[in-house]
Amino acid sequence: MKQIRVYIPTTEGPSEVLSLIKEDPDIHSVVCLNRKANALPISSAYNIFVRRPTGVIERDFGHAAFRLDVSAPITNGSSWQLGAYVAHALAAEGSLATSRDNADKVIWLSGEVDGELKIHPVTGITEKLKMSKNLLDTLHESNTQVSFYLHPDNAAEARASIGETAKIKEVSCIQDLYQELAFGSPKIVEENNVRAVMPQKNKERRRYSIPKVKSLVLVSGVAIIFAVLTLSIKGGGYDYWSSLLFEGEYRRLNKSLTSVEESNCLTCRLAKKIFIFRLKFEAAEISNLSVKLESLGVPVGQKCGVMRLSNSFLRKRIRNLNGQGELTQDRSLCAVSFEVSNSKNSNGTAWVTVLEPHISEKFNSDIIKRKNVPYTLLDPGEMRTLPITVSPYLNKTLKYTLVMATTPRGISNDLENWLMEARKYKHTNWQALSKRLNELGIITKIQYLTIFPNEVTPPRFQ
Repeated sequence: MKQIRVYIPTTEGPSEVLSLIKEDPDIHSVVCLNRKANALPISSAYNIFVRRPTGVIERDFGHAAFRLDVSAPITNGSSWQLGAYVAHALAAEGSLATSRDNADKVIWLSGEVDGELKIHPVTGITEKLKMSKNLLDTLHESNTQVSFYLHPDNAAEARASIGETAKIKEVSCIQDLYQELAFGSPKIVEENNVRAVMPQKNKERRRYSIPKVKSLVLVSGVAIIFAVLTLSIKGGGYDYWSSLLFEGEYRRLNKSLTSVEESNCLTCRLAKKIFIFRLKFEAAEISNLSVKLESLGVPVGQKCGVMRLSNSFLRKRIRNLNGQGELTQDRSLCAVSFEVSNSKNSNGTAWVTVLEPHISEKFNSDIIKRKNVPYTLLDPGEMRTLPITVSPYLNKTLKYTLVMATTPRGISNDLENWLMEARKYKHTNWQALSKRLNELGIITKIQYLTIFPNEVTPPRFQ
């Protein structure tokens, strides 16, 4: 049986499917890098793509959890779905070439797959081909056959980039691709075909019914209104916003939605209202993120330096943090830390950061310097501790801000850069930004920690 190697292209470079392993159905599916214990940010989206009722892999291949290993990071978007689906199909046929196998053929796929196994076009094909040039040159030198599978809308772009001689196959649905690979149709396609050709039983006429003419006019009128409304919404930008959402381009999405308010397009405003409602409906539950505040101190009369020698002197206090937290430096408080957890039932990666007081406040209060981690990403089921060291000679109130963000699709590169830039700008209004992010389906949570100086503590230097 021929062995086929799968490459999933990204704008950072091609990623080879190294292996596909079935896992315990009770755990989440995961995408790992180079067979190491390094889950990629796309894992949550892959789990949704696999598991019922949202996914298609469990439905079509009969298993609920997999580990997919790839050679290079896949970070966001949905263009990886076609390559992932075909990798599962090849594995079911025993034809998926792993990193240890000699491949008879190489395929390069990019596209989004919906619940009916239709393939949708994606963006960035030219850039993906450009980043795959070294790989394609190497395969050409070794006389390895390479086939490109793309939606018809993307195929023209690919031919313009690499020429007409390349083996670019146009596929609009998974069934087309199965025929190209000479496989049997997937189960879901067979079931749909059977339902399409089965004769429908004649139902008995009801004794009392609406007159045929009036019924026909009513149904036709409703159908026409619905069709016009649907086309108006799609033309008003709904489809474009959906594509930006699936690609994780939140800043472009924000700019496009904002511009609607400045226009006189009524259908655009209606489309926006429906799209915003959809985002709120799909938004991740913030209960997936939990925060605890841990304070470490020493008995009165001791110094925090004993922390380095022995933990037996430490007094630890842990409490749930809900909105506001307050502590007082009474010369016994040595450090505090935020313990942030992302539930294993979460569908998306979370972005977490701690905003420290202004640098002048830190100087005036004699805060001990520490290694500052700008932000961290938490995968489902992961917990992280963010520590803060506090000087015993605190003489000014300090206010720390913990910011968390998550989406049902994880944190895309664009969203990560947006949040990182907001963090770098010291005058960012996080309350206003949080409100805007929530409108885009990005759930944010802000928690505050205030540390007061002890008013009776004498200054360090007289």
